[in-house]
Amino acid sequence: MSTQKSKLPKIGLTTPEGRVSFPNVFEMVKFETGEPAYTVNLVFDKNQDLTELKTAIKKMAGIAFPNIPLDRLSVPLRDGSDYSHVSGYGGDKVFIRAKNLYNMPQIIQKLNGENILITTPNEFYAGCYAKLKIHVYAYSTGTKGIGLILLNILKTRDGEPFGEAVETAEESFADEPSIKSSNKAESVFDDFSDVDKVESALDNSDVPETNFSRSSILD
Repeated sequence: MSTQKSKLPKIGLTTPEGRVSFPNVFEMVKFETGEPAYTVNLVFDKNQDLTELKTAIKKMAGIAFPNIPLDRLSVPLRDGSDYSHVSGYGGDKVFIRAKNLYNMPQIIQKLNGENILITTPNEFYAGCYAKLKIHVYAYSTGTKGIGLILLNILKTRDGEPFGEAVETAEESFADEPSIKSSNKAESVFDDFSDVDKVESALDNSDVPETNFSRSSILD
């Protein structure tokens, strides 16, 4: 049974602006554990005002698990230092992950007084800025905790994409001298049977599901 069918009340809110990471919002993704879902991470500066979000998490924890201390629960606001090796994260960041098991979220951007629907990954990408409309809910499926249902997304502005750009071979060896062709000359790459493609793990994977008890982040 899905955790998103909980009979407990849900708390709806719109997050502050954060930076988008791992936006799996056009196709569902399935992790090693759990059901396929639309997911997105939103990264905040630690000094941002996240009062409404923190209050909602604490309130839901008190309703659903009144006898369990907050630091014994898995909470959706996580410390960025746990993923300091990932572009956009670090000790000065916190982040949330929101997901939806059923419905693809709509993504809009407000331009010149109009709501523009975003439908392609090149418009909504890791590194841009957004706000999320979410529901805070409680779950008890093996572990107990608080989660976030992703409803819709407002892209607020563009940003520098996360991850480093991959150099082409021409760019990598631009300063190397050319060799003169000859009938006897072999290609300088004849000794290589395969050339691996360079792919960005940041844009094509996701942060693994991990249960964190980070009550100090909510203080």
